[in-house]
Amino acid sequence: VIDGRKDQKVELGGLRLESKYQHLAGQWLGLLYYRGSPKNAIRYAVIDESAFGVWLGFQDKTDYAQMTNATRSTLEIENTTIKNAYYWAIRSLNNEITATNSEFYTSTDYLAQLMLGGKYNFVNCTFYNSQSSEDKGVFVLSNQFYDNSLKQTFQNKLDNCLFQNCIFYGNGSEHVVLDIESSLNNNSIFTFENCLYKSSSDFTNTSFINCKTNIDPQFVSTTIDKENLNLKATSSCVDAGKSNFLSIDLKGNPRPVGNGYDIGAFEYTP
Repeated sequence: VIDGRKDQKVELGGLRLESKYQHLAGQWLGLLYYRGSPKNAIRYAVIDESAFGVWLGFQDKTDYAQMTNATRSTLEIENTTIKNAYYWAIRSLNNEITATNSEFYTSTDYLAQLMLGGKYNFVNCTFYNSQSSEDKGVFVLSNQFYDNSLKQTFQNKLDNCLFQNCIFYGNGSEHVVLDIESSLNNNSIFTFENCLYKSSSDFTNTSFINCKTNIDPQFVSTTIDKENLNLKATSSCVDAGKSNFLSIDLKGNPRPVGNGYDIGAFEYTP
């Protein structure tokens, strides 16, 4: 358990202090939680400059047969920043994650990878990636996983997944990638509610409710190494979220401010 406070966040990063190493990804492995590890929590933390960000359900030697519901790892993420990870900010193959008031940004692969089934609830989170390679984008949700070395696809069901008041934005053409095998799950197994994302796909099914598409969220700054994912006053995310149980944002400021909840990890405050 990483248990920081609003005014005393736990910071994890590289050891090098020279200017060229500031925010340089890949300086340490990251947080690797073994398969079957229960009741993990990250509260009020900043995780920076790693290779893998957070890897939930890690195995020393990959064994897909062991990635069952009975061996799921569990993780709660609250008021936390995970950034500048070389491969991904967060990865899970059939585990359980609950995340609130958290931001994830900058990686070369898919920023957030929730695959091979699992149970996921992300509320008022911001995902941003401007440095993905090969147009991989920001976020992928899947009930399967293809292993290149084995040339084999493995599958497992998703449980009910909720993504509410979340922003998915960056440089890829598809910011929300759904790889759902319909024989395992239908679209009702996941819900994107009052989210903002960029996509060339037409997600018109009932799993996408009151979402905003292909609109710039208007962050304060997206300059590399100077990212500030607070919202500008003119952002369409302001007052566009769904009311929920949260009473503060990532910085600990009150929610809601104005006429309603904002979309993303930060509540705009004049």
